Amino acid sequence: MVDTEEPNNGGFVRVSLAPNPATDAARLSVNVPASMEAQVSIVNMLGQTVQRRNVRLTEGDNTIGLDMQQLAPGTYVVRLLAGNSGVALKVVKQ
Repeated sequence: MVDTEEPNNGGFVRVSLAPNPATDAARLSVNVPASMEAQVSIVNMLGQTVQRRNVRLTEGDNTIGLDMQQLAPGTYVVRLLAGNSGVALKVVKQ
């Protein structure tokens, strides 16, 4: 599991990614102080976005499923962007 905690500045309070390493799927858990639109991207080590989708986060805890079945084994960065806030977490696909 990879996680980060940020001060409550209108952005993300807590973000975690599990399992890590992942095989077919991973879960991105996000706690936010208010409802907001966000974008989740998976980026390979060449900087290419291999998946992207928009999500609606509700106040409090949220879980976003990440489908990794079609990805080649390797290291990726999961990016979560919402408003002026963003976080990037590294994940290994086996």
